[in-house]
Amino acid sequence: MSAIHDGRRAAAVHPEPPRRVAIFVHRFLPETGGIEVTADVLARGFQDRHGAEVLVVTRNEAPADFDADLPYRVLRAPSHRELLAAVRGADVVFHNNALMQFYWAQLLCPRPWVVTMRAVLRVPGHRISAPRELVLKVKERLIRRATVLAANSRMMAEEIGGDPVVVHNSYRDQVFFVTEPVQGRDRHRLAFVGRLSADKGIDVLLDAVARLQGEGMPVHVDLIGSGDEEPELRARAAELGVTEAVHFHGNVPGEQVNELLNRAAVMVLPSTGLETFGTVVLEAQAAGCAVAASDIGGIPEALGGTGVLVPPGDTDAWVRVLRSLILDDAAFARAHAGRQENADAHRTEAMVDRYWELVVQAHACAQRPRRCAEGRRR
Repeated sequence: MSAIHDGRRAAAVHPEPPRRVAIFVHRFLPETGGIEVTADVLARGFQDRHGAEVLVVTRNEAPADFDADLPYRVLRAPSHRELLAAVRGADVVFHNNALMQFYWAQLLCPRPWVVTMRAVLRVPGHRISAPRELVLKVKERLIRRATVLAANSRMMAEEIGGDPVVVHNSYRDQVFFVTEPVQGRDRHRLAFVGRLSADKGIDVLLDAVARLQGEGMPVHVDLIGSGDEEPELRARAAELGVTEAVHFHGNVPGEQVNELLNRAAVMVLPSTGLETFGTVVLEAQAAGCAVAASDIGGIPEALGGTGVLVPPGDTDAWVRVLRSLILDDAAFARAHAGRQENADAHRTEAMVDRYWELVVQAHACAQRPRRCAEGRRR
């Protein structure tokens, strides 16, 4: 057998690894939601750990100089020509949550693609119009055509079907860690990190804070993040008379988020919407906070039996839980039990390396389409 033929066979067995990855994400930094943050983690990890050239493609804008500090390229609100060039220049397209508004470019310029689902398409209890339902059905079919399909939790996997690979979110362990002694923290100080949106249950938190204040218990809350609900939440805080107790920080860099979490004793996540995982609980645990979070969606999976779970939207339950964490040493200790071990199990490298395996798998499928199609049929 000729050396040339041997080389071709070796190339077929060991295809060239992907070098250029385009990460599609609906919204991106400087916003601080889980999808935005995981896109940044993956972009850095694919580049630093696996030598890929990464381009993040997103719909949202940023301050003029923001992207200059990022170690990879970002394309925001692309024109049609820019989007086509981004897809054409990629070995693999990675959807960090499905961004089907950009999918047309993949139809014109097919590339292997990975989709990891991080948000539900249908929110329980929300009525969907007939046209919207049709759009979602088309979107679901397109998602299942991905070369590799993944989900960030078992709950999300069951929601979308199609037997996706489950890859839990990680937290940024280079950013979130303990800098202030856990035992010396003021247990009256709480922190929330995330979008200020209606499904985060921050109004429930404000109501609970007002009731605790009414009992003569001083509570301070750092709200870290921004969103459409901020004007309403500020008005609600004023109406409840807790303006002095609630500090709106807006979007701040990860290092500053870690500083604020290290001042807090308890991180609260009072979501009333269906969180599919809850990366922020891992960040908070890594920063030394006990966590109290809604018992909804994938949050219990993220906590892995640690922290305190609270019925979503139940102000009375939130008052009881926060009161006990502030006053009861044993309750506070129980909320901390297993905190560090759970955070350690979700370090950055674990998620980055697993998703890189899926990127490599998708790229290999493009070079061996018949074999991959047979695998799908099985």
